[in-house]
Amino acid sequence: MAHFVFVRGEVEQATLVGTRSGASAIAAWAVMKHLGREGYRKIVRKCMRLTLKLGEGIPKIGGLGVVTEPMMNVVGLKSDVYDVRRIAEELRLRGWAVSLFPHHIRIVIMPHVQEKHVDDFLQDLYKVVNGLSG
Repeated sequence: MAHFVFVRGEVEQATLVGTRSGASAIAAWAVMKHLGREGYRKIVRKCMRLTLKLGEGIPKIGGLGVVTEPMMNVVGLKSDVYDVRRIAEELRLRGWAVSLFPHHIRIVIMPHVQEKHVDDFLQDLYKVVNGLSG
């Protein structure tokens, strides 16, 4: 239980978590207990395999590249030829959830993503870019 002492408009707290809930830490602990180390490794390996597949597939589409070689389950898609805002807009119209940054699109490969999703995304990305070319 937190102990609050008000001193000249400041709050002193005698607690390990401060003002933040410990729920996130407890949730992470519970997931790790449920999965175990090998279960967690299996999920990470799958996500990274799909991330690398996506990272290798993007530059095969003319005019596109990746920001950097993925080291975790995130791929940054960039282009010196096309407007990434237009690409993101067209992908969203096709139902893809992508995050737009000023100079690139961020794609995160989560555990629920399957190989078919990566294949379908790359196909849609190809169609979008070809539509912008024509």
